[in-house]
Amino acid sequence: YGGEYRGAAYISTDYGRTWSVSMPRPDTTGHAYAVAADPMDTGTVYLGAAYSQLYKSTDAGATWLRASNGIPYTASIQGLSVNCADNRVVLAAVSSGMYRSTDAGANWVPAGSMTGVMSTAFSGADPSVAYCVGRSDSMRVWVSTDAGATWTLPVPGYTTLKTRHPALELGYD
Repeated sequence: YGGEYRGAAYISTDYGRTWSVSMPRPDTTGHAYAVAADPMDTGTVYLGAAYSQLYKSTDAGATWLRASNGIPYTASIQGLSVNCADNRVVLAAVSSGMYRSTDAGANWVPAGSMTGVMSTAFSGADPSVAYCVGRSDSMRVWVSTDAGATWTLPVPGYTTLKTRHPALELGYD
C-alpha cells in the first residue's frame, strides 16, 4: 500500500509488479500522508490524509468507510500504526497530537502531550512498546510502554531532531 496526493491509496497484490488506485471518495481532497495495513488481517487497511480524513477498508481497499471520530477536523493524519498483537489498538500521528483507538478505528482519543506528531510505529519485538516523533519544546522521539496510552521521552532533554519530515519504520521480528 502507498498514499498519494489526491487522498488515494495505491494497492499492489503482486509484490509491487502492478498497482491499482483506490480512492475512499471521488471528492477526497488533500494528500494521503499515511497508510497502515493490519498485520493480523491483511484485508484491513487504514488511509490518513489532510482535514482529518481517516478511512478504513476491510476488503483490501475495494471500499472505504470514514474512521475519524474524535480527531479534529483541521488535523492532518501524518502516520498510522496497527498493533501486531491486538489489532483493535491503532495509533494516529496527527498534526495536532497523538491519537489512539482501542476499537479498530471507530473512535479516537488524544494520547500524550506532544504536538505536531509526524510518525508512529509499534515495536515488532514487543507490541506494548510504541514510538513516535513529535514536538514538545522541540522535535523529539517519544516512547510508550503501554501500547500508546501514555508517552514519555526515553532520554529527557537528550536530542533535538534536525529534519523536516522524520519517519519511523520498525520491522517485525
